[in-house]
Amino acid sequence: MPTTVNIDDHVKVVSPKDNNASSSTFVEEYAAQLMHASLDMSKPLFEIHVVKAKLGDAVENIVLIVHHSMGDGTSLMSLLLACTRRVDEPQSMPTLPTLNKKENTSKEGVCGRLSFFLQTFLLILWFTFSDICLFLATCLWLKDNQTSIKGDAGVENLPRKLVHVTISLDDVRSIKQAIHGVT
Repeated sequence: MPTTVNIDDHVKVVSPKDNNASSSTFVEEYAAQLMHASLDMSKPLFEIHVVKAKLGDAVENIVLIVHHSMGDGTSLMSLLLACTRRVDEPQSMPTLPTLNKKENTSKEGVCGRLSFFLQTFLLILWFTFSDICLFLATCLWLKDNQTSIKGDAGVENLPRKLVHVTISLDDVRSIKQAIHGVT
């Protein structure tokens, strides 16, 4: 059954009402305001907010809101990469770095493979047993440690702040060229 899509429900164009307002502050506050929005089941599963405010070298910014049922981080990053092109070769798609495969130096044959699988099976059993024991101990006696990033009670009601950093692609390339053998 075909679905009718109203593009106005998915794409919203926003600009600051006051031209004297700081553009970077407007973008940050707008994105933080979107994070506080309550879940509305009548809203579409994705929204694209085009923010017409200068932030760094960008004249317009895009804030993408996607419901988790649309995909996980990996599939959304794959979609983003599929929609872009390389700077040095505009006709080719961007690539991700891959690891070089190491040559197999283990013993060949049935005996070597059986030993490998037996060791792996025993390790899986050991780690599963230890994780179950730790889980039960945590449920019954242990408590989570207080860390600097763990909030106090009621922290979920505090206002959120969006922090961003703009990095030049030329700076990233110069760092990559200065450090050899990294991806």
